Amino acid sequence: MSKYKRILIGIILGAVVLNTIIQPQKAEATSRKTVNRAYNCFLSKKNKLWTSIKSYTTDKNVKFRVEDLNDDGIPELLIHSDNASNADGQLAVYAYVNGKVKYISSYPLYSVTFYRNKSGLVYSEISRDTAYGDYAVFNKKKMVLKCYWSSSYDYENMKDKKTYFNADRKKISKDSFKEKLYKLEKNSNKLSISEGADNMYINNSKNRKKYL
Repeated sequence: MSKYKRILIGIILGAVVLNTIIQPQKAEATSRKTVNRAYNCFLSKKNKLWTSIKSYTTDKNVKFRVEDLNDDGIPELLIHSDNASNADGQLAVYAYVNGKVKYISSYPLYSVTFYRNKSGLVYSEISRDTAYGDYAVFNKKKMVLKCYWSSSYDYENMKDKKTYFNADRKKISKDSFKEKLYKLEKNSNKLSISEGADNMYINNSKNRKKYL
């Protein structure tokens, strides 16, 4: 093989490798732009929200924020509505699924923590007569429960009594519970949202332009 041919083959192979590297990045950037455009459209138009009472994206008290919940390069849409009851949950997760903005789940806004890691871990906690905390993961289409705890007051011993459960709602030991969480919490970058959602943005054209 001549020196010229070897150089030509080297150039061609180099171009193929470079293209392979660049294309996924370009596809990801395009996808993120497409998704944010869809969220912008959803928020700017009068779309009914998840609440049992009539509540819409264009209501004055609606807030939003976009976050990549499972670290796949594609953001999810968080929406907060003061009109929602505790039964409905004041904070909801929407996602871009099969070309549409889809409702995923909602949470009463006592405290919700998004771990923003590969497992897509989300922790929600509620404190009423009985307190409980759920750990679920976002798998790009829905939230899947992984484990949870519940707590009630032990009047005999004058202290809270915590019980731990797996996804099948069977009791497990505290050590087993911690082991499950250890795997799910890896490489986390936590974002917590609590009552009032002060770290979210009022849904208006200025904020949509800025954050989408």
